[in-house]
Amino acid sequence: MPEDFEEHDEKIEVSFQPKFIRKIVKIGEVRSLEMNVYQITHHSENDPRISLSRDSFRLLAQYGIKRALILFISQNSLNYRLSLVIIDLKWEEGRRVKKEYSNPRRYSFFLGPETKTHTPETYLIKKGRVKDFEDIRNRFSIEVVNKDFYKQIAILFTKLAGGKRTIGRTKYEEKGSLQLPSTSDDKLKKEFSVRLIGRLIFCWFLKKKTSDKGVPLIPEELLSSKAVTRKPGFYHNILEPLFFETLNKPLKQRKKEYQILSWSQIPFLNGGLFTPEYHDYYQIDQLGISKYINILKVPDNWLKELFNIFEIYNFTIDENTPVDVELSIEPEMLGRIFENLLAEINPETGNSARKSTGSYYTPRPIVEYMVDESLKQYLLSKTNLDENKISSLLAYEEEEVGLSESEKDAVIDALDVIKIIDPACGSGAFPMGILQKMLLILQKIDPESKKWLSKKVPRIENSIVRRELQKKIETGNWNYVHKLGIIQSSIYGVDIQSIAIDISKLRFFLSLIVDEKIDDLKDNRGIEPLPNLEFKFVCANSLIGLPSTLVGSYKKGLQPKLFEAVDNITELKKLREEYLRCYGDEKISIEKKFQEIQTEMLSGSLKWLSWGGKDSQTVKLSQWNPFSGESCEWFDPEWMFGIKDGFDIVIANPPYVNVEKIDENIKKNIKFFKTAYQKYDLYVLFYEKGIDLLKEKGILTFISSNKFLSQGYGLLLRKLFLKYQINQIINFNYDIFESAVVRTCIFQLTNKNANKNKIKAIEINSHEDAYKFSDRMYKYLGQEVFKSTDENNFRINLTNEKIKILGKIKQKCLQVYDICSVNYGLRPVSLIKGQDKYFFIKKENPRDKYKKYFEGKNIGNWTVKEHSFIDYQPNIMYNPMFPELFENEKLAGICTLSDIEKLRFIYDNTGIYCNHSVVILTLWHKLEEVNYSTIKRIITKDKITTSKNFSYKYLQTILNSRMIKFYVKELLYDGTHFYPNHIKQLPIKKISPEEQKPFIEVVDKILTITKSDDYFQNQSKQDKVKEYERQIDQMVYKLYELNNDEIKIIENFDSKK
Repeated sequence: MPEDFEEHDEKIEVSFQPKFIRKIVKIGEVRSLEMNVYQITHHSENDPRISLSRDSFRLLAQYGIKRALILFISQNSLNYRLSLVIIDLKWEEGRRVKKEYSNPRRYSFFLGPETKTHTPETYLIKKGRVKDFEDIRNRFSIEVVNKDFYKQIAILFTKLAGGKRTIGRTKYEEKGSLQLPSTSDDKLKKEFSVRLIGRLIFCWFLKKKTSDKGVPLIPEELLSSKAVTRKPGFYHNILEPLFFETLNKPLKQRKKEYQILSWSQIPFLNGGLFTPEYHDYYQIDQLGISKYINILKVPDNWLKELFNIFEIYNFTIDENTPVDVELSIEPEMLGRIFENLLAEINPETGNSARKSTGSYYTPRPIVEYMVDESLKQYLLSKTNLDENKISSLLAYEEEEVGLSESEKDAVIDALDVIKIIDPACGSGAFPMGILQKMLLILQKIDPESKKWLSKKVPRIENSIVRRELQKKIETGNWNYVHKLGIIQSSIYGVDIQSIAIDISKLRFFLSLIVDEKIDDLKDNRGIEPLPNLEFKFVCANSLIGLPSTLVGSYKKGLQPKLFEAVDNITELKKLREEYLRCYGDEKISIEKKFQEIQTEMLSGSLKWLSWGGKDSQTVKLSQWNPFSGESCEWFDPEWMFGIKDGFDIVIANPPYVNVEKIDENIKKNIKFFKTAYQKYDLYVLFYEKGIDLLKEKGILTFISSNKFLSQGYGLLLRKLFLKYQINQIINFNYDIFESAVVRTCIFQLTNKNANKNKIKAIEINSHEDAYKFSDRMYKYLGQEVFKSTDENNFRINLTNEKIKILGKIKQKCLQVYDICSVNYGLRPVSLIKGQDKYFFIKKENPRDKYKKYFEGKNIGNWTVKEHSFIDYQPNIMYNPMFPELFENEKLAGICTLSDIEKLRFIYDNTGIYCNHSVVILTLWHKLEEVNYSTIKRIITKDKITTSKNFSYKYLQTILNSRMIKFYVKELLYDGTHFYPNHIKQLPIKKISPEEQKPFIEVVDKILTITKSDDYFQNQSKQDKVKEYERQIDQMVYKLYELNNDEIKIIENFDSKK
């Protein structure tokens, strides 16, 4: 602690009734940190993290304290927690609102004799005395712990699977120690490695689940670094039996050697996670020995190194919540690890993923926000609750909501029928977020499940599930009951990678296991076998549907559909429900029956059809085997999930892949997408598919690249969105994903017509602006505005005042394109292999044989700062343009802008050449005699005549004015580019040549100064130019008839936001 830490010993009283707290003592204070230090003693059979967090928030609010360090001591354990607790106090008209707070957070280290010390030693002790509050906050950062753990796992992944990796400045290149039978396929090795690491982390979490007697689900003597030392050949001798002979089989069906201690204390889990797949290479010969024992090798030293890492961290089976974060490895970490490792397997993202540190995983605050906003919109449409009450239901920190019985019934009825899908589920972040929030709501309004079960249980046709729920009800295991019901009825996921589906299932399994009550005296230690989730999470290409019509000849007047086989459909639905909770012979029987009915339905459809070829619906349907684990090249929610009316919520973080790298199978089907336009990105197609999956009034909530908001390829997508009610756009103009691959936005719409709709919007331009998102600082924008912006660009920065100013600027104006031809410069790229741009570009110009040449980076405010030379050889250049473009009098402007303040146009009459980082403006009449096909095609007599009435220098004053910067920023700029099509639209006031003279005179004064040799070193000359620039701005304001209030808005606009 800092040197000004003061010790106290003061018992604290609170005005509320705490649920588990027995005693609160203030033991210290740090004035420099504005932070109190408390010791709280509590008592509970379980680990009441959420309740303790809520009470600690109330404590701080009662005493008007924003932050505290709290030692939570349990009367039932030698272990304890050291927590940093933070709240924002609410203020109103200069005074604090008593007991009200927002943004509560609790960050905790788990300490004590039974815990690991690596994390607290690293971040609390080794860093020495706390310097300031930012320092202590960083020490309690879960992100730091997660990154540290991920880096170590990623390095070990590379050591096992092989390949290259960069972490910081360190580069790793490994051959890979894994050996697979009869293959050296890189992708298979990586998939095997991901699956193995996933299973091992899952098993490590199981070690942390113990009975009241402290007996873990997997004993230390079977899974630890010491166990590897004791049992050489650990993968074949221990891990294969653990996975495929123990966790995968009920005790009585195991081989005798796995029915004795310590194996016998390991429960049967079911769920398919440990069902051996083809590429697990698990086959046992008659002697009980693996057929691949000598050719499938996972080195002991690698496993020992992995377990050594596991053993220095605390693992907790409870998932953190946004308000209560333990600095341990928790199930969400699986998502962080595997989203990134899966990205490495994916060829589109592999290279960048290998350089990242966990950045492909959607950050938890983003997941929570999107889940909350989706459920909020759904409940607003299905109940009469106001938004504040729904927000309270979704808030972990609020325990009491105060709903009437009828309001509770309405919420339960709505949640009972909700259907939610993530069509790109990855490691299951959004489905898991939905499960957690639906559970939270039910805990608040129906803590003992009486209302929910009275509606749910009678409708459960599956007698096994019904009996299991009743059994759990009798033990008071309400969370398990709620979770199983939610999983069965509400949540669905799709991903093209089978490993991703496995990890999604794994997280759901852990979520169920955490609520199990272990009883060492009961069969299977009281653990219910996990559900089979093959009909909840499907491995398929969610973008490709079944052919919309059946191919072949029909009987006259008949339009047969596959799904008219009502009896078969009913039977499949029943089998799906039964499959959820079956295992052993029953599971095999249901799988066989399901496939038999599929075959029967396909045969029935063939009676109506002639052979439709490889792309017929019949053939497509025959390709799907839900029990194989293989990816299906198409997706259909009715066939796979039995859902034909659509989903209430479609939520996702779809993949971002540019058109050049999109899978060929998708490109073959691109004709089915209305929004595939120009150089589209894969996520565009996911938006369109997501809308197709919605039922009427369903809600789509995506986070994606934000480029569709303004870039050309998003035009048709924006037009599609405008047909629906857009609820909100949260635009992140900085990198919330650490990989910095793209900048993102959260976008939400409802599948209904927009009627005078107001869009909630937040623009976040930097880390310093992040509070706008955390504090929900929405502004509201009429959706109709986007129908009038250029190419329907979604400019959420617009306000009504700005819209009026922009409209006024455009009045009585021509566009630049009416006056000038607008072209890129040349591309100094050779058609001859082996010649780069420097074959043409020269630093010197002997005997004046080359042309002067510059690039965008060489442009100053009014002149070219420096130039080189170019050997202009149009016959061997990729795109040389034409000589007159450069040698004519012209304006030239930069077209890649990191900052709108860099928007500028220079005047040139010296014949200087430039490359394609520069855009050239040429008065049309200067090109009248040019013999260049593009110019000849687009030039007209009207353009020639109009252009003769304008001076370059007059145009330059307008284009370099602050008014135009404001215009471009608000309507056209995408944060990086300023294309010719943007420049063509700029508004130019039409005035006579005589009226243009005052503008020209000011430009001449500026150019006289900027042409002097010492201009860039002479501050007084630069100041004089700025004075003239201010004069130009005032002249332009007057010309465009802007009043003082409008000028103030333009002058004060933030060019960086």
